[in-house]
Amino acid sequence: MPDNMLIERPELLKPATTPEKAEKKFNPEDMKKDVIKWGIEHEVPYYLTHSCYKGLQPPCKTCPACVEREAAFTANNVTDPLIISTK
Repeated sequence: MPDNMLIERPELLKPATTPEKAEKKFNPEDMKKDVIKWGIEHEVPYYLTHSCYKGLQPPCKTCPACVEREAAFTANNVTDPLIISTK
């Protein structure tokens, strides 16, 4: 794009979206739920994963990482395999 085009066409400097279109808020819980869903569909071995901030095995189920993980599995109607394997 030639340098003078921005001077001749100032509309090129306007944002590509408007604030009204950018209203959707980022929700980390939805993202975690979608990640778990994708993993289930692609047979990710979740029994080999670990997210407990306290490093406990079985997971503590009280730290933010454990709470989010459990909520994401529950939202997908699946029991976390770390919980199953430790019962």
